[in-house]
Amino acid sequence: MLIIRGIMLCAVVLTPIYPAIASPVPFADEIRLFAVEDEIYPPTGCETLFVGSSSFRFWSHLQQDFPKRRILKRGFGGASISDINLHFNNVVGRYRPREIIFYAGENDVNSGTPVATVLQDFNRFLDLKTALLGATPVYFVSAKPSIARKADFPEQTLLNASISGLASERDDLVFVDIVQTMLDKGQPR
Repeated sequence: MLIIRGIMLCAVVLTPIYPAIASPVPFADEIRLFAVEDEIYPPTGCETLFVGSSSFRFWSHLQQDFPKRRILKRGFGGASISDINLHFNNVVGRYRPREIIFYAGENDVNSGTPVATVLQDFNRFLDLKTALLGATPVYFVSAKPSIARKADFPEQTLLNASISGLASERDDLVFVDIVQTMLDKGQPR
């Protein structure tokens, strides 16, 4: 993204996607599918990039929910933040989004990854983003409470508090708290 005289200019730089890989790489097939989508529907730049786990992947009415935005959806599988970092160049770096909506961390906590490690992984994501996309804003959607993962709620709360604190220190990070909307009388819906 380049700003000249107050006008934001965006350009897409599509880098090659993974070639056939002999060793298994987590989510490689889904990542290759994104490359096929890019060939059929080439991104134009300045999209709102939704990247993260299957909560974004299965959000079927995303464009209708954000009608004034050009949407680029790159949610995959049961992605963790480290998976997004592993595939960063192919799910974030190859695009020039105007903003990034990020949802991951819930799978990390559920797999037993310590919150401190999840936070380190997210800081790594921010470092990768800053190196390539500068001040492009990232909107971190909070880990959401659910009935299926009720036992994870204390760790999710700690993760959300950590990311919220990080957002108070960074101009390019906004914490989007959806926890209260996902609760009914203090319990997950």
